[in-house]
Amino acid sequence: MKLLERIVCFSALLFAVFGLMGELFFPANVRFIFDDLLFPVGVIYLAIVFFKQPEWRWIILAFGAMAVWGGISDVLANGGFRIAPVGMLLRWLKWPIILIAVAEMGGMRLRKDQLENTMRFIFLVLAGLNIFMILDPYDWGQAISELYSPKTDVMLSNYHEFGAFRLSGTMLNPNNNAILFGFFFLYFLHVNARKYWKYILLAFVIIFLTQSRTVLLLVLLIFAFYVVRNSSRRTNLILIPTAAISLTVGLFLVRSTNLMSIFNGTAFQSNSFTLRMEHYNVLFRSEMSELLFGHGIVLNPIETVGFYFDSEYLSVAYQYGFVGLFIWLLAIGSVFFVIFKTNRKSTYSWSLLVFIFGVAATNFTFLNTESATLMMIIVGAWLFGERYDKFNNHPQEETK
Repeated sequence: MKLLERIVCFSALLFAVFGLMGELFFPANVRFIFDDLLFPVGVIYLAIVFFKQPEWRWIILAFGAMAVWGGISDVLANGGFRIAPVGMLLRWLKWPIILIAVAEMGGMRLRKDQLENTMRFIFLVLAGLNIFMILDPYDWGQAISELYSPKTDVMLSNYHEFGAFRLSGTMLNPNNNAILFGFFFLYFLHVNARKYWKYILLAFVIIFLTQSRTVLLLVLLIFAFYVVRNSSRRTNLILIPTAAISLTVGLFLVRSTNLMSIFNGTAFQSNSFTLRMEHYNVLFRSEMSELLFGHGIVLNPIETVGFYFDSEYLSVAYQYGFVGLFIWLLAIGSVFFVIFKTNRKSTYSWSLLVFIFGVAATNFTFLNTESATLMMIIVGAWLFGERYDKFNNHPQEETK
C-alpha cells in the first residue's frame, strides 16, 4: 500500500512538471497531452492527501467547490448538463494538485537548495528565451516569436521602436509575460532578497519591457513595502529615492508611451480602461438570478457577450455568479491562510494576495492556465522551503 501511495505522489509531481512544460515552454499551437494523461492520478492524489493530511483540506475543498459550483451554475443557466465545459471546470482541481505536489515534493527527499536551484533554472530559461527574442540574432529570435505568438500584431510588437515596444516572450501577449515574471519577482524577493537580487532585477527589467502598467505598479508597491519593512531608516532614505529616480530615467530613455500614461493620467482615458468599464455593464444588466448563480460557462465569448473577458472579477462573476465569486475568494483565502500559517513573519502571503487581486482587475490569474500553473508551482516551492527549515531546525537567513 505504501509503495502504491509513493507512486501516486510521484505521479502527481510529474503531473506538475508536465503542466509547467506544456504551459510555459511549448508553443500554444502545439498540443501537449502528457499532463492530461496523469490528471486522473492527480485526483487520486488529492483524495489521499485530503484524508491523510488535514492541513491541505481547506484548499482542496475550496477549489473543489469552485469546480462543482461551476457545473451547477452551467446546468441552471442552460437547462441541462453539457459535456463541453467539463474540461474547463476540472482545471480548478489542477491547481491544488500542482500546489500540494510541489510543496510535498512527491514524498522525495529533496533539499531546499536543490529546489531553489530548480526554480532559478526555470527562471533563467524563460528569461533567456525573452532576451534571445530581443537580440534576434540572424532573425532566429523573430522565428521563435512566431512559434509562441500566433497573432501577427503581438509578435511584431517585440520588434517595434522604443515606445511602442512590448515584450510578449513565450506568452500569447505581453501582459501574461509580465504576470509570469511578477510571480518570479515575488518568489526571489521573499526567499532571499540579498542572495537573489540579480534575479529580482532581471525579473523587473523584463516586466518593464512588457510595458504592463498593472504589473509594474504592483511590483513597485510590493517592493517598496518590503524595503520599508525590512531595511533601516538610513537605507530607506537612500534606496527608495534612488529607485524612483532610476525608474523615471528609464521611462524617459525608453520613451514608453504605455507606461508614461500612468503618470500623465491618460491611462484612465485610454481605450483599454474605458472598454473594461463598459464591459461590466453586460454583467449588471443581467437578471437577479443570473447575477447570483451566473450565466454558465462561456465557451465562445465573442458569440455570447460580444467581447473577450479582460478581468478575472468580471469573468468569474459573469460565468459563476456572485456565489461563484464568493467561492473564488474562499479559494484564494485558503492559499493565503496556508502561506500565512507557515510563516507569520513573512510578508509573502500579503504580497501574493495584493498581486493576485491587483492582476485580476485587468487580467487573469486562476483562469489563465499559464499564470495559474506557474503561480501554484512557485507557491508550492516557497512552502516547501519554509517547511524544510522548520522540520530541519534551520534558522531563517533573514526576515522575509
